[in-house]
Amino acid sequence: MKEILTPADFETLFRVAWTGVVQQRYQQGVLNSERALQACIVGALMNAAPSLIALIEPTLYPESKVAREMIPDIWVGQLGSAEALAVLELKFVPFAYPRWEDDIDKLAKILTGPTSYSARTIDPNTGKDSDVSKDGRGQIAICERTLGIFAVVGKDDSAAVETASLCKGFSGNESLMPRFLHAWGMVPSQRNGEKACDIDFGVGRLG
Repeated sequence: MKEILTPADFETLFRVAWTGVVQQRYQQGVLNSERALQACIVGALMNAAPSLIALIEPTLYPESKVAREMIPDIWVGQLGSAEALAVLELKFVPFAYPRWEDDIDKLAKILTGPTSYSARTIDPNTGKDSDVSKDGRGQIAICERTLGIFAVVGKDDSAAVETASLCKGFSGNESLMPRFLHAWGMVPSQRNGEKACDIDFGVGRLG
């Protein structure tokens, strides 16, 4: 597979991973927690594109002390580049109704906060923050093209799996919506004793 160079390339890769590998694993019954979903996404991405760097729940460091540190669920960059491709927040509540407001707010703050953020790799020989990384400073930083992705699995009648509902969380931040992906996994609700729909996994843009 060709090297992933841009967030647009990553978006294509993520769509295939979510609607293919993640949905398949869910239907097999082996995704039993948010950590399992996290591992499945990272495994699918790394298998398809070994040049990717996927950091699990990294601490993101602001350039100044104006903003506080952030910890997203997944942070994705690429070997040889200082540019972050995407930052992801996950929710896995297939038996109920996931809350989404805090996740959207966190992603918006990371992408447009009062300062930019960067994730640090480590020096394998010491386990400490690295100086040998992608831009000479051991950091992979947010840029104007970095994607925000909210990936959720929940009941099919929950607001968290409806793209239109998520758009309401961007009041005052509408300019960010074209940079956001909504990945959903809809789990059939039981209504009047019958399954309302089939399992559905998809990915859409918020704007």
